[in-house]
Amino acid sequence: MLKLLVIGLCGVCSSISLMVNEAKAATIDYNFDANYVVNIGMKPISNLLSLLYFDGASDDALYGLNTVGGNSFVSIHYNGNYVASTSPAYISKQMNFVLSDEFKANDSFVVLGNGLNKLFLREYASGVLDMNRGVGSGAAVLSVFDGEGLFENATGYVDVLEDIKIKGFDDNNNLQASIKQVYKFNIQTLSQPKQVPENDGVLYLLAPIAMIYGLSKYRSSNIIKEY
Repeated sequence: MLKLLVIGLCGVCSSISLMVNEAKAATIDYNFDANYVVNIGMKPISNLLSLLYFDGASDDALYGLNTVGGNSFVSIHYNGNYVASTSPAYISKQMNFVLSDEFKANDSFVVLGNGLNKLFLREYASGVLDMNRGVGSGAAVLSVFDGEGLFENATGYVDVLEDIKIKGFDDNNNLQASIKQVYKFNIQTLSQPKQVPENDGVLYLLAPIAMIYGLSKYRSSNIIKEY
């Protein structure tokens, strides 16, 4: 009987372990590259800070992330070096200037995708512009803080390389540029945990106990017959 009890308890433990493992969420990795062409406009909003507004598209991005858009900020040094970010406070720290109070709470974000699947990201970029030649280059890290669809509650980052072509100024004297960007995605999400139905779980746990009971009755009946 003791042996049967041990077997039954082992079955119960195995059942509980299996149910716990099924309920755990698994990490899903999304690692891929994509190319984007982005049009950017730059509007000065202070002596040291400009607003960037941009939109672009990709022909080879996966999971419906074939558009990019949003607003960010940029500060350009007289030597052509620049820092761009969705956080004005980050720019002021990197470029060593005091940020006006009106811009301290003006953080923005970048959106990838315009369908069911979206990524929401914060930008941290730097590079150099050659205004005489009308070209530039840069690099950025897009930090993922959320998403929609496949990318709900996503984390991770996107590394970006930028090849910049300055197109000139529009009628409002805002700088216009076209950027070829290469995105390297490193995104993580959690899959939905597999839920064990309540009734099935109870039956699953009771099965070893029923086995003990049945075998013990069978053994008792055999002992009685022997006597």
